[in-house]
Amino acid sequence: MAQAVALPYPLPARRAPYDGGVRLDAASDEWLAGRAARGDHAAFEQLVLRYQDRLYTLALRVTLNDADARDCVQDGFISAWRAMERFRGDARFSTWMYRIVLRKAYDVLDRRKRPSSTAGSISTRPWPPSSPTSGLWRLPATCWACRWRTPARRWACPRVP
Repeated sequence: MAQAVALPYPLPARRAPYDGGVRLDAASDEWLAGRAARGDHAAFEQLVLRYQDRLYTLALRVTLNDADARDCVQDGFISAWRAMERFRGDARFSTWMYRIVLRKAYDVLDRRKRPSSTAGSISTRPWPPSSPTSGLWRLPATCWACRWRTPARRWACPRVP
């Protein structure tokens, strides 16, 4: 018969001194925001889990686009994480987050309304230009077909005298 080995009875795990026994899912938003401002990733993760669906719905109602709404929420959470130490607690955390995401959604709408800057900068001049010395295409001692050549390599272009 095999001999029995006595195993020590496991001691209960000690609580971390900072949490005071508060479960993160039962904590208030303001308490979690304070913990997140001090660098607690788990507290911020709990805030993200609480608000991501509501913020997505808000952004979707403003942008009317699934991808833009997801981007707004993601950018909003990134901005909130970076500015968490500036959260004063004057308003509720939810109000603060709603305003951040709403501003991101309005930025998306502004970008949609703004005309593209590249459309106005495209030249409507014909190619090739009518003359090698016309306006923009004037290059010293080179022809328009060989405009990449420098005057020191003029011998390489048969068209330049």
